[in-house]
Amino acid sequence: MTVTELLLQGFTDLMDPKYTGAMEGNLDRIEEGKLTFKKAMTDFYGPFEQSLAAAGKDMQNLKAGVPTGEKCPKCGDKKKGGGKLLKRIGRNGLFVGCTNYGAENEKDKCDYTADLEKMEEPEDAPECPLCGTTPMNLRKGQWGPFWACPNYPKCKGIVKADPKGIPVPPDEPIGEKCPNCGKDFVKRHGRYGEFICCVDYPGCKTVKKEILAVPCPKCGSGLSPRKTRFGKVFYGCVAYPKCDYTAWDKPVPVTCPACKNPSMG
Repeated sequence: MTVTELLLQGFTDLMDPKYTGAMEGNLDRIEEGKLTFKKAMTDFYGPFEQSLAAAGKDMQNLKAGVPTGEKCPKCGDKKKGGGKLLKRIGRNGLFVGCTNYGAENEKDKCDYTADLEKMEEPEDAPECPLCGTTPMNLRKGQWGPFWACPNYPKCKGIVKADPKGIPVPPDEPIGEKCPNCGKDFVKRHGRYGEFICCVDYPGCKTVKKEILAVPCPKCGSGLSPRKTRFGKVFYGCVAYPKCDYTAWDKPVPVTCPACKNPSMG
């Protein structure tokens, strides 16, 4: 929603449905030979260049911070140098932060921040695995949602969560040892689903992969199932990035009757 609001502020014409309809009409005229591509682009880029220059000057800069008119709850009541809240955008979405965050004087620095895009917390919040406090607080981090102990920083207990904020099960030992460091292999829930890795991951980057019975047709190495960032399964060579072979369908060790290929997918 924030991106849409900014575009409406800086590029009103481009966001108008009538503008999109007119552009589609121009594309039809180009296809019919009634309008040249160069003329269409010239007519488009002139006004767009002006809008782009105006947006650079007038559009709100959420990275630098937009004043909210509110004082900082943590240091705003100071008689001298009280902080104000700025609306900003970071890797985890919109938040407000204190103007004293980067103060030159160490005593004046303030680290207050608060998320503006609150996640809907599931009904059953988990219990802190370290101190037992409940309910835990749902937070957003660099790698997605997670549950944090309300007693932080005294207690640093966390529980992993899926993209919807639902707590995921803890690591589950599978009774095997990591061949590189000797520690236990565990079944873990990651951003793209379950996987088996060293308990010390990412300190030890050993991940156990399911190897298919079909060798890579490009280099002869093994093939293993993987997932895209959207959760779709595909099959890739374990020698990646040296070998970039991938397939959407699972290869099986059956000889093709038509071309005699040793595997089919």
